Amino acid sequence: MFNKDLVNLNLMQKSNNNSCATFGDKKIKFPTSYIIKLIVDSKTPENISRSEFEKIATKLKVPYGGWTKKESSKGTYTSYSSKITLRDEKTMKQLYADLKSMTNLKLAI
Repeated sequence: MFNKDLVNLNLMQKSNNNSCATFGDKKIKFPTSYIIKLIVDSKTPENISRSEFEKIATKLKVPYGGWTKKESSKGTYTSYSSKITLRDEKTMKQLYADLKSMTNLKLAI
């Protein structure tokens, strides 16, 4: 079973520099771009999963694009990936907090 809280934001600590955060022993410098992967129950229609993410990203002014879709080998889950750019730590934390409200989201990486 996937867990929405896999990304434990409690591990993130504020650094002395507002444009940098730490995750365990790794530093994250902002702004940063990466591919976010959303894993949802495959019964959830694609338009719902994508529109829910897009609504959250738009609200937080997080640029996104370049969607890809992949079914799991057993067809139980579908993953959607998109490139995003986060401007600061606060936005990153809010994004992952808001993603928890998505219908049938199992994991956000």
